[in-house]
Amino acid sequence: MPVDTRRLPIPKPPSITRTVTPGELVERLNQSWAALDSLNATVELQASVLKTAEGTARDYTTFRGHILIRKPEMLRVLGQVPVLGTRMFDMASDGKNFTLFVPSKSLAVKGANDLKKKSPARSRTCGRDSFLTPWWCADWNRTTCMRWWRIRNGGRRARKHLFTVPEYVLSISRRKPGTNELTPVRVVTFRRDDLMPYQQDIYDSAGNLETQVDYANYQDFDL
Repeated sequence: MPVDTRRLPIPKPPSITRTVTPGELVERLNQSWAALDSLNATVELQASVLKTAEGTARDYTTFRGHILIRKPEMLRVLGQVPVLGTRMFDMASDGKNFTLFVPSKSLAVKGANDLKKKSPARSRTCGRDSFLTPWWCADWNRTTCMRWWRIRNGGRRARKHLFTVPEYVLSISRRKPGTNELTPVRVVTFRRDDLMPYQQDIYDSAGNLETQVDYANYQDFDL
């Protein structure tokens, strides 16, 4: 009986793999948080509306915006109309309440930052918690850390190569008052070659996924 033998790509391991404890990962996050006092950035924003029950997602045109952040709670986001460059919206928050102004409709909306009722059409944007909430709070009382490996393609320049990517997945939980039940607060995924976070999931007080954040292209800026 003839046998057909073929070669499969062998995933290449990274040249450096670092090992740390969960506590050391938390300390790295705390140091990053402490180093940030304010942020003024020009960004590209895109809003998406997800209708999970219908299995649809509507992506809106990317537009330019400006984000100003100042500790402990101040946040301002300005969106610009594509091509025209005029103001699409202007939102300011003091950490507890927000004011959203839409010039084209001469409309101002005020409300509390805490989400009381969720819409069946879930929006996906850049969440304030990814910037302004400290990495660690006193009532977060449990951390677990898993070692994980995934396989990724080498990209356009190395399509025939596969690479193993070692990760740490740091899960932070809060214990419900009066019970032993734990609810997730954050899940942060680190690359193990440089111990930098590249993904973060943030959960609401009920343990439902609220915000997903991706980090990439880290750079140091000399201000």
